[in-house]
Amino acid sequence: MRTYDKAFLAVAAIVALSGCAIRPLPDPVTRTDTYGISLHIRCETYRALRKYAIGLIRIRNSEIAERLETGALEFKDLNLNTLDDETRGVIERYDQTTIAYSFRFEITEFNKIGGDIDILHTMTSGRFGLGAKASDDHERSNTRSFRVIDDWRSLLTVFNSRYCDTLSRPSGSNFAYPIAGDIGMEEQIRLFYDMNQSGNLVGSETNAPSISDTLIFTTKIGGSITPRLELIPLNKTTQLTKASITGELGRWDVHQVIVNISLPPEEKNREPTIAEQRAIRELNRQENLQLDNNLAREIARELR
Repeated sequence: MRTYDKAFLAVAAIVALSGCAIRPLPDPVTRTDTYGISLHIRCETYRALRKYAIGLIRIRNSEIAERLETGALEFKDLNLNTLDDETRGVIERYDQTTIAYSFRFEITEFNKIGGDIDILHTMTSGRFGLGAKASDDHERSNTRSFRVIDDWRSLLTVFNSRYCDTLSRPSGSNFAYPIAGDIGMEEQIRLFYDMNQSGNLVGSETNAPSISDTLIFTTKIGGSITPRLELIPLNKTTQLTKASITGELGRWDVHQVIVNISLPPEEKNREPTIAEQRAIRELNRQENLQLDNNLAREIARELR
């Protein structure tokens, strides 16, 4: 019986190999923590906004733009009265623009490990076979969400290159985990300005200009291993005819960030007309309907 005890102990050892992290976090795969991810995106916004603002100033104030670009002059020290009236008016109009971020991290990890052993024992009256199997499955999930709000003025005057350069991550796209890299803030800032200046941009509830992007990044990683051993003699009468271990581990990351850029309502901003109110309500209804349809398709896909 001691041989069989050893067999069961071997299976138990297989089960014990399945370790797991109690709280899944972005850190192991993105190589930075949650704060670092949010700061990186805010610094990307700062760089994009700084580049765009310098471009606007350069049109009529090339010398000031050059000093801002080289760092000889910081935005916090910029005297708007040194700019021409049109450029100053544009900057003053947009300096209270808010950029709001809603972050959501959904992380699921799983570990599956199992094993089976077949033992054949020869006795005087025949042979006795014994098969033993064991498995151990674990799954953990974590959802983390938070919001951050900046405004254009604070980004240009509080943030600076030296502050953002302290980030341990290099800038650029991250195709494995996109939220850990640049996400295209330069395009969204440019689009907001262009749409607001000449595209009759409105918000979802009022005429206050607003634009939102919802970015969802899904990354799945996993692996498995199945080593096998066969026909291993344990002693003169007993042999291990088959032994196998199956191990599988995986991780599913769904990273979401909603970026909203909006201007505060102007004091003299007119109320939407009845027709505009109806149009806004219909757009909201269609957007909610689309969200419901997308959710239904996602549930159906998971059930298949």
